[in-house]
Amino acid sequence: LENYYHTRRDTYDNMNKQGLADCSLVGPVSGTVGQCNVRVGHQVAPAVTIVTLLDMEGFNVTFAVPEKEVSQLNIGDRGWVDVAAVGETQLPARIVEKSPVANRIARTYEVTACLERVPQQIMPGMIAGVKLMSQQKSGFLVPQSAADGGQGRDMVHDDGQREGRTPSRD
Repeated sequence: LENYYHTRRDTYDNMNKQGLADCSLVGPVSGTVGQCNVRVGHQVAPAVTIVTLLDMEGFNVTFAVPEKEVSQLNIGDRGWVDVAAVGETQLPARIVEKSPVANRIARTYEVTACLERVPQQIMPGMIAGVKLMSQQKSGFLVPQSAADGGQGRDMVHDDGQREGRTPSRD
């Protein structure tokens, strides 16, 4: 009986050693471990996420765009990202992805922009504000006194000539 016990124990020890040798965990890409979902001693089934790998070199910002505005955005459009937590403002970004499917509840579309410059202080999960070029308005800001000549009349300059015109009251 004792011989049987030692034989079984040796068999199990060899199986455990072989099992541990077969259990090396190698990521498909290099990166930084962002989240570990298992601990020593846990049993893991196939298709269970064990760790989340992060690429700390490039950062994407994902944001929701209302359905009325999403058609105005295109892949490659540029904009700026503000990350107030680290005091960084107007980091250049470019749209790299636009979801073709709307969120059923919010009726928004997910858009992803890639930061072109990533400061070292930025970390995954930080809150950011996004401003896109298509949201910028063009034109000139003219003081009221310059627009009406200070007399309640529109002034039109045509070939150097000043003409006075009373504004219409539509």
